[in-house]
Amino acid sequence: MLQPMPAWIIDPVAWLRGWNALGVALLLIEWLIRVLLIVRIVRRRCPGPESLGWIVLIGLVPFFGLFFYAFMGERQLGMRRVRRHEQIARSVDKAAVANALAGMQDWWQTHGQAQQLARAAQTLTDIPPVAGNTLELIDSASDLLDRLIADIDRAEHHVNMLYYIWGNSAHAGVVCDALARAAGRGVACRVMADAVGSRVWLKGPWPARLRAAGVHVQAGLPVNLFRRRLHRIDLRNHRKITVIDGHIAYCGSQNLTDERVRTRRIPPRYRFWIDATCRIQGPAATALQAAFLADWLTSTDEASIPDIKQYLAVAKPSGDSIVHVVPSGPTSRVDAIHQSLVTMLSVAQREIMMTTPYFVPDAAIKAAIVSASLRGVQVTLILPEQLDNAIVAAAARAHYAELLEAGVRIFHHQGGLLHAKAAVVDGELAMIGSANLDMRSFWINFECTLLVYDAPFAQRVRDLHKKYLGESTEVSKPQWDKRTWAQNLRDNSAQLLAPLL
Repeated sequence: MLQPMPAWIIDPVAWLRGWNALGVALLLIEWLIRVLLIVRIVRRRCPGPESLGWIVLIGLVPFFGLFFYAFMGERQLGMRRVRRHEQIARSVDKAAVANALAGMQDWWQTHGQAQQLARAAQTLTDIPPVAGNTLELIDSASDLLDRLIADIDRAEHHVNMLYYIWGNSAHAGVVCDALARAAGRGVACRVMADAVGSRVWLKGPWPARLRAAGVHVQAGLPVNLFRRRLHRIDLRNHRKITVIDGHIAYCGSQNLTDERVRTRRIPPRYRFWIDATCRIQGPAATALQAAFLADWLTSTDEASIPDIKQYLAVAKPSGDSIVHVVPSGPTSRVDAIHQSLVTMLSVAQREIMMTTPYFVPDAAIKAAIVSASLRGVQVTLILPEQLDNAIVAAAARAHYAELLEAGVRIFHHQGGLLHAKAAVVDGELAMIGSANLDMRSFWINFECTLLVYDAPFAQRVRDLHKKYLGESTEVSKPQWDKRTWAQNLRDNSAQLLAPLL
């Protein structure tokens, strides 16, 4: 029996006409979606460059731009999650603030430069600076993990850990062993690892082993494409926090892994992380505890912690350092770190030194850097020579010409992938934490940064920058002016995506 001939052979004109009608209908639907999304973007309260970036992407890249925005364009965590996080953060902060200002009255009157920064940060976060801390700057991954293991082995009441990346290295496994030992002797242990940054570890054997030992393990901000609790899959918890017994805490740039960078996108000699972390002993640990508990109670089914007052009891003073914990995230504190950094750059009088792996500043940060240099402040920016993200590296280079023209000194670090996020102003104020100098850290991710109003510690941070400078080469303006038009085109094109990076 003969098969009927296809329609496109019998009447090709009619067949093409039908497909043309379908194509026009799809095109109209796609343009309607574009217009509705652009209206939505314009109505959103977000930085102008980010809105412009999304409009350009949706307008110039059909279908892909719509798909990209559907999964990464919205910042919301879901209204119930946001309300719960804000409620917990407010209640926790009130408990943490109790007695925090004791003995600080004279300091507020005598430290004018630090006072401006402290008042801005406290207004943004409702968290005051806290005196009475002992600080240690740790710039070695193995040293940090060794100190963590020793502190966990001495824990008596609880260990709370939150990390963006929890790795599968042997040394990180020893930390897990220490947690299992602590849980075995009755210490309450909680581990939160970001669902995306730690996805390999979360799928491995360690979470089950820790749960079997009595450790509570939770994936932070889980992603489910079919039942999305998140409206944006790249919105991550980028914090690196450990709190032990409420009086010892860690905060900085190092994830729970060793130095090795597992990527082939950079030469072998750059494939290890270089980080900086602050170990705190004293009352400031309570504020980091508050940040952890807000994240934990928002992301888990645990309605409350029975003895939460014991977790938030302000630790006894143990030193002289004044520390200001500044958390930020896509809730009511979204711009806390951003505004604190702008203020810190604005109060500088002699010197600014900054280190960051990802440098994609918005207009306000860039203007503050340029303004400081133009008014005579010596500004030094240290960035890695090689980066694991080529687009981000290109977007960073697009800013070099204007910064060099203003007198900013830029150095490329040669020793590895410089991952530390730190700054020091006038040898008296220091900033160290998890936030990069990019719009993702400032506006999208959950981050945590420490402001330290303590000259001896600030000097140690400055010495660390000097160490990085000894391992770096300077980018000179004459050298930069010789770049080809193709190189400038590449970098300037990447900068167009800066609001979305």
